[in-house]
Amino acid sequence: MGNLVIVKCGTTMPALAAQVGDFEDWIVATLGHRSQDAVIWDARSDPNPPHADAIIITGSHDPLTDETPWMARTTAWVKDIIDAGIPTLGICFGHQMIAAALGGTVGENPRGAEVGTTNIRLTSAARRDALFSGLTDELRVHTAHYHTILELPEGVTVLAENAMDPYHAVRYRDNVWGVQFHPEMRPEIAAAYKQELRHMLPRRLSGNGRLMNMFQQLDEGVVVLQRFATLA
Repeated sequence: MGNLVIVKCGTTMPALAAQVGDFEDWIVATLGHRSQDAVIWDARSDPNPPHADAIIITGSHDPLTDETPWMARTTAWVKDIIDAGIPTLGICFGHQMIAAALGGTVGENPRGAEVGTTNIRLTSAARRDALFSGLTDELRVHTAHYHTILELPEGVTVLAENAMDPYHAVRYRDNVWGVQFHPEMRPEIAAAYKQELRHMLPRRLSGNGRLMNMFQQLDEGVVVLQRFATLA
């Protein structure tokens, strides 16, 4: 098998990382048999990406709207990767980066932040999707975001939605996916983010924002990530 590159776009809170590892560690822990093929590339500090036969783009605490040089450079590279037909999966920030690379618009979610374990509804298109087919019509997933895709690029298939975000999962072409939720998160990670974001984002957590109190062990989100690794 070829290189499965995990594109590291950020890091978690230091105390949490000391306990359970960082974004890339959570992803590797769920990959199953492909975990030994994973190559970690920190896009923030290394301008030279490795050869990739498939990529997974992590989340980040930094919003894509910061438009830093590394974000612009990596977004352009992601477009090249997609144009080359390389299987791609973006998680949260990575989901938004894919949309931006293909001409969509990203910004603060006008509905507020969404943090914790919540429900998303699969669309009819998800029943025929390689990552989502056979799953229940309503999934419970972990979330931690206050930015979102505001406008999708053309030619996108929406796979999952809820009241807080109409684009919780999407597919571009046949082998590129973005998920706003976090299939790699475990309950203790989601709970830690709720606590952290309660202090970090009081303005964004008011009004229609959601801070869920339930943190469950979830299997179906993990299935989505593992299926991508199998297809890649």
